[in-house]
Amino acid sequence: MSLVDVETAVTAAGLLRSFNEAGVLDLADVHVAQRLCALGRETDDRVALAAALAVRALRGGSVCVDMSTIAEAADGLPWPDAEQWLTAVRASTLLADPPVLHLYDDRLLYLDRYRREEQQVCDDLVAMLVPRPSGPTAEVPAFERLFPPGFEEQRGAAEIAVSQGVTVLTGGPGTGKTTTVARLLAALAEQAELAGRSRPASRWQRRPARRRRGWPRRCDTR
Repeated sequence: MSLVDVETAVTAAGLLRSFNEAGVLDLADVHVAQRLCALGRETDDRVALAAALAVRALRGGSVCVDMSTIAEAADGLPWPDAEQWLTAVRASTLLADPPVLHLYDDRLLYLDRYRREEQQVCDDLVAMLVPRPSGPTAEVPAFERLFPPGFEEQRGAAEIAVSQGVTVLTGGPGTGKTTTVARLLAALAEQAELAGRSRPASRWQRRPARRRRGWPRRCDTR
């Protein structure tokens, strides 16, 4: 048995078989799409291909497939006509209630579970975007010690972080992202201790707590 035989879905036919044999779809993509279509009583070959490509996108690290551009990924294959393909997907039982697939903005196709999880992450982040009381440097006196002259950019990032519920810290290699987070955590831990919000842990909790305290300690400039 050759490698091609192992990677080819024996039961695949039509578009699924063509894209499987071309190496665009893996065995898992084909089998999941076949199973979903069987459960949803979906017989349209184009919908099966769309479902398989949505599974393929997950393997590649994306939660959806862009149906408006996916045909550009591989030439020489029997891609369905773009408009007719979208029409078939829109009319599919797999988008009915309860949905298996979800088409967003008439182009992004998700397995519905991942669309719901993405929406939940979005909702959680939006809920956290609540401004906090101003004046973070006054509330966190350790900033002066932990961010001495020469660390202005890192201090600015830390000040923004304590002023809001969620922050995305970005930067190239060596720009101080890890140092900023470590010193920010050290400052917040000190602030909590001074405010009486830090309590002794039970014996079984102290050991991991000591391990966690180890890495902020490296940024202590006292």
